[in-house]
Amino acid sequence: EVLKAENIKKATIIGHSMGGYVALAFAEKYPKKLAALCLFHSTPFADTSEKKELRSKTIEQIIKGKGTSSEICKKHCPEIYAPENVEKFYIEIKKAIKIALNMSESGIVNSLEAMKNRPDYQDVFENLKVPVCYIIGKKDNFIPIEILEKIKMPKNSQTYIFENSGHAGHIEEPKKSLSIIEQFLLKVR
Repeated sequence: EVLKAENIKKATIIGHSMGGYVALAFAEKYPKKLAALCLFHSTPFADTSEKKELRSKTIEQIIKGKGTSSEICKKHCPEIYAPENVEKFYIEIKKAIKIALNMSESGIVNSLEAMKNRPDYQDVFENLKVPVCYIIGKKDNFIPIEILEKIKMPKNSQTYIFENSGHAGHIEEPKKSLSIIEQFLLKVR
């Protein structure tokens, strides 16, 4: 609807983390409206059974009141960063916690459910006919670097590994992030 309202025929979509799952759903549903795609600290795979179980336990804790969303946010936000970057980005982590604490518990539960139940998009990803940029942090606590051995990259893709980042390369290595995204966007014009 936004593309229609703005009269945009094709869009380059950059999806960070859960946004990558949304970007892949868009790519599957509207392939002719996609000009290019960037997955930034994201994966085309569905959750593993272990990850699904972990999300289910977190959901259950929130619903039963055994673990408040406040406790979950305070634990999760620092995990977004590479371990050695947690102290360096203390202020950013505090801001993220403050934002997360303003989310409703139902919003957190619904987000966890959506991620847990998302389909596997590897086939969609592998068969993309548009330029693709894939960015991953070497020290990501959520998406291990070894995933690169399993992902089947599209033909027209480039992969970038951020050596000093966890799941927040845009914050942990902002100049590198901006440079790669700018170069990618220039190529797809």
